[in-house]
Amino acid sequence: MRTPGAVAPVVPRPEPPPAAAGRVPRIRLEGVGKTFHGSGGPYPAIGHVDLAVEAGAFVAIVGPSGCGKSTLLRLVAGLDRPTAGRITLDGRPVTGVSPTVGIMFQQDALLPWRTVLENVALGPRIRGVSRPERLRRARAWIERVGLGGFEARYPAQLSGGMRQRAALAQVLACEPEILLMDEPFAHLDAQTRRILEADLLALCAGGSRTVLLVTHDLDEAVAMADAVALMTAGPASRIRAVHRVGLPRPRDLNRVRSEPAFTHLSRLLWEHLWEEVGRGRER
Repeated sequence: MRTPGAVAPVVPRPEPPPAAAGRVPRIRLEGVGKTFHGSGGPYPAIGHVDLAVEAGAFVAIVGPSGCGKSTLLRLVAGLDRPTAGRITLDGRPVTGVSPTVGIMFQQDALLPWRTVLENVALGPRIRGVSRPERLRRARAWIERVGLGGFEARYPAQLSGGMRQRAALAQVLACEPEILLMDEPFAHLDAQTRRILEADLLALCAGGSRTVLLVTHDLDEAVAMADAVALMTAGPASRIRAVHRVGLPRPRDLNRVRSEPAFTHLSRLLWEHLWEEVGRGRER
């Protein structure tokens, strides 16, 4: 493995992963950049990002701390606008938050004065779903994430892992086609995290949803994703490379980590990440 100071050449504008013939990528970023303006002057958080994500794919985004991973996810979500380039969902420009998109952050969005059932049913309620249908959906997803019997509990009565299960049900009850996740399991203990990772894979099995996951955990990225996009150090972060994982599905998250393909890609990502950390320290 190279030391942090040993910097390998970086391709400045990688081509997006190849799209299937005749298909429009579910998520596409073309020349996307984001510059923030403050008292210290302009700061180019993201430089020039190209990325294409096919429908049903699970893509993880990794990179050094502060490289703009969360900013990129917010741009895809429509919570912020890029200062350069173009983002499309199914070929349509992103101009705001789409009803086809579900977003899950590090901190859950559960309202403390509402029960688990009320919290999970809230999204469909806001979207105009009838009361019988939203309660049906809420109960179904609560059961699917393993919280059956806790419908009447309040968030303060749940453990951290249970809160994240409720938050996942809250997002999925809106039946999004695209799921954007920003370090959703970062604050959980290792055991609970592994369980929820397995739950997420099961809930998205068969390409039923397109997932874009931001994570600092390279092993999590390799174990769960179809492809891992590695971002360079900032400022003006780019995607250094997109690595295909190549592990078959369904995956046993306890066994997949012993696979040679997993070990090889995990070590490669660590090497490249370490180089980017070194680049960031030199700037």
